[in-house]
Amino acid sequence: MVAMQPTSNQQYIFRLFIIKNKSARKERKVTLSSLETGYDPELQAIPQLVPVSESTVRGDGCFLQLNITAFVKQYNRLPKKLVVTYTGPTIDFWPNDSRYSYFAPRIEIAVSVSRQATNRTQAELLAILRKKDYKDVIIYPPTIEWNVPLFQRPQQLMKFFANQNYLCIYVTANHQHDDYPLGFTRVNDNLYIAYTSMDTFSVIPDPIVILSWAMNISYLQALDNYFLVYDYIDDISIFHLYDQRMEAAHRYLLRNADLVVATAERLFKKAKKLRPDTILCPNGVDFSLFSCADSQSVIPSELNDILATGKKIVGYYGALAEWVDYNLIRFLVEKRPDLQIVLIGIDYDGSLYRSGVTQLENVAFLGHKLYSQLPNYLACFDVAIIPFRINEITLGTNPIKMYEYMCAGKPVVTTNIPECVKAPGVLVGKNKKHFVSMIDKALEIQNDTNYVQKLISFARENTWDSRVKVISRLIEKKRRSHR
Repeated sequence: MVAMQPTSNQQYIFRLFIIKNKSARKERKVTLSSLETGYDPELQAIPQLVPVSESTVRGDGCFLQLNITAFVKQYNRLPKKLVVTYTGPTIDFWPNDSRYSYFAPRIEIAVSVSRQATNRTQAELLAILRKKDYKDVIIYPPTIEWNVPLFQRPQQLMKFFANQNYLCIYVTANHQHDDYPLGFTRVNDNLYIAYTSMDTFSVIPDPIVILSWAMNISYLQALDNYFLVYDYIDDISIFHLYDQRMEAAHRYLLRNADLVVATAERLFKKAKKLRPDTILCPNGVDFSLFSCADSQSVIPSELNDILATGKKIVGYYGALAEWVDYNLIRFLVEKRPDLQIVLIGIDYDGSLYRSGVTQLENVAFLGHKLYSQLPNYLACFDVAIIPFRINEITLGTNPIKMYEYMCAGKPVVTTNIPECVKAPGVLVGKNKKHFVSMIDKALEIQNDTNYVQKLISFARENTWDSRVKVISRLIEKKRRSHR
């Protein structure tokens, strides 16, 4: 352990996350009766560190934080070993885990942060901050790459927050779909893609941070006095690497984020059990992009042969994954050979290939298309479908494509997805035969002006711009109350 000379503004904080054992059913107080350095041959005595902490273990757990600055100032170094003695209910300690270093036992050096750049990317960031008077700074840590095949809620929120004069920084890890240079790449005056470490953002006082995946909680360690928005976008059990620690981190975020947002009614009800002030803020639509899906569209060349057949087109775009009901698509094809089924997207998990539906005569799989091109394909649909299976994933799904279909004035036929059932004008097939009959009904009313206007009006009321304004007002309100 190297010697150190603490400056006057440095504080050394020992953080320990304690988890309520399953046998401890009620909220209980845990008192740290002593915190010792353990045997240390370089010291004549075994000093007991004075601050004794008491904390209530609520829900899944909480942090004990102890100031050990006095020890460091006396001996000019950190203790080599810490021995914790506590009284209270049966508890467990969160062990070291690289995926969740935010919860790992550690000593943090808390210091009044200098707002001076210490490296090139920080200097670049400070230059961006000096360009104009932004409303605030929003950071989205590395989660979903900007150029993934599906342009999703995180990208949409950052794009439309930027339109509201927030400086939005979307951090990428350059894993697969992105290939940005080190530093900041400008999308527009208020939106940047950043390929840099999270430590770069320590020069920003009081940023807003949006997290949509519990595993990313460890990125918070690099930031100072942030306002945390937890965007609860999916049932977390569907995520890769889901386990009990992810569940605990998710519940911790629900309890401790400054603002919790849920995208679907099912998620909203779950979140409110732990966080009563959770807000429901579903997905939305880029109205300016999809409202001109007919009037300003260029017909994609690969649809020319299909259109030449004169068949009505029943189309779907999005992820083609195990939650898509391929048996339903096969049933539709068999019952209505006079229709042309068009599928656009990526074979997310190989389920499309395994289903064999692309081998059917009147099914065309066109692969992935750029998000900006989707309105051109949507303009050629006669009916737009969301043929999802009903399971834990789809019960809590608020499909973005539903709003985009409606914005383009296309009849929408879905399975019995709760978030679609409540949307006016959406036709819901409750079983396979009923789904086919709803396709027929959609074809009958696709040119009904009143019906089409109902769809477009609903889309106009549910834009990404309106969603961002709701979240923005709540952030400002909560920030004022904290000051």
